[in-house]
Amino acid sequence: MSTVTWRAYQANDLDACLAIFRSNQQPFFASDEYAEYEEFLKHEVNAKTSPYYVMLKEHTIVGCGGYMCHEGTAFLTWGMLERGHHGQGLGRELVRWRIRQLQNELGDMPVAIVTSQHTAPIYQRLGFVEKKRKENGFGPGLDAVRMQLAQ
Repeated sequence: MSTVTWRAYQANDLDACLAIFRSNQQPFFASDEYAEYEEFLKHEVNAKTSPYYVMLKEHTIVGCGGYMCHEGTAFLTWGMLERGHHGQGLGRELVRWRIRQLQNELGDMPVAIVTSQHTAPIYQRLGFVEKKRKENGFGPGLDAVRMQLAQ
């Protein structure tokens, strides 16, 4: 696996991150989530309250993701890899890196994610346990699965 580097999201990363989203839209994201993600990137990314990062491999953005704190729990937000980079271990690195970042920033607090049934097994292998599932929670055929990192 090639070495990856990280940096904070910048406004000029918008097109690359949206392209990564589109590469994963089916089956990992519902079609109406695109506008929500774009809105997040344009208006909600904030270094203090909702930091967001890009993962670079050979100076190309191949992944992105962040986290936020809500009611005493740190949530991983909008994590994704360009589809052509799936299966290379980068997804695990994306999750683990964000957990280290948020623990350095926020200390030892519960870590959770709301994901779909398609990616829940990945998080399960990384130590997350399912807490709640809402069938079709993200849209038809796309369940919302809330998971928490086992302490």
